[in-house]
Parts: sequence; C-alpha cells; structure tokens
Amino acid sequence: MSDDEIAMIEELATFVGPALQPSSLNHNALSKPLREAPSIAHLSEYANALSNTLLAWRDATGGSGDISVRTWTGNTVPLGAAIITLGNPDEKNRIGDDSIIEELSASLNKVASYSAESFLTIPDVAVIDGNRIFLVKPLVMRFWMRRCAVEDANQLAIQLQALSRIRMQA
Repeated sequence: MSDDEIAMIEELATFVGPALQPSSLNHNALSKPLREAPSIAHLSEYANALSNTLLAWRDATGGSGDISVRTWTGNTVPLGAAIITLGNPDEKNRIGDDSIIEELSASLNKVASYSAESFLTIPDVAVIDGNRIFLVKPLVMRFWMRRCAVEDANQLAIQLQALSRIRMQA
C-alpha cells in the first residue's frame, strides 16, 4: 500500500471508527475527534494531499503550470478554506484570521449572494476567482481528512475538465 493509503486507513481508525457507535447520548460520548476542529497539522496534511492529487491530475492530462494549496481558518467563526492557486503561488497559510471571512464573502458575492452564516450550513463550496479556487468548508475534522482532500481534488478536476469542454464547444 502507498503512504497515502496507509494514512487514510489510519484516519478511518482514529476518527471515523470511534464515531460510529456512541456508548450513550451524553455529551462526552457524542464528542468524538471526527466532530472536532482539525489541528494545524491536519490542515497541512489535507493541503498536501489536495496538492499532490491535483498535480497528478495535471500530469495525467498533459497539463502544465504551478499549483499550490494553502489553508485559511477563521478565529471566531468555525470556517476554513483551502486556497488553490494556479500559476505563481503567492498565498500564505492564514490560521485564526477572521479577515478571511470578508475575503471569502467578497469572492462568493461575485458568484452568488451568501451570508457568512450560511457558509456553516453548506458542507463544501468551491469558488473560482481569477487564478484562485476557494474550497470553503466548516472547520470540522470530517471535512479535512486526507481522504476528503483526494475526493475534493478528483471532483474538482472532473468539474474543471467538464467546464473546459463546455467552453470549447461554445
């Protein structure tokens, strides 16, 4: 098995397994690692897995160019984002920075009118803004596991290919 496959199995055992059958309905029994905020290390692992999978898609489809992934989190709002930059990577990780909410809202307002509060009810929002793609997610571990990064990258690559085909046909 590859290192990624081993890591994904370890994530399932660490996070998903304990959340499958709570021992009771009290708070401690329901409070599982899968429902907690991801650590900075987990955010970094997510970003690396997302980047590696996107780079594999780029190489497999004959693409070129740089792809970088950085993570942003708010401080007072449990919201995070993976910022994918195509071309020259100029983004930095921004952890515990509430100013990201305004920047994410501004990018989303270009596409649709969402309030910052409505972000928390949507498991995944992907917005393309210039050479950046924002993957906005609630700051809950189940959305930030490596397996999610691989799934997110695969879904994004397929959607971008479909969008490219539609544009070429137009």
